[in-house]
Amino acid sequence: MRERPDEEAGAAQAMLARLGWVLAAAMGLVVLLLAR
Repeated sequence: MRERPDEEAGAAQAMLARLGWVLAAAMGLVVLLLAR
């Protein structure tokens, strides 16, 4: 019960979520620049 593969999955999901936020922020900046 000490080993938890779920923790690795959670870490991967957290990393993907961070990448998603970064991509969303980048897309927002691009949209703002294009909307000028």
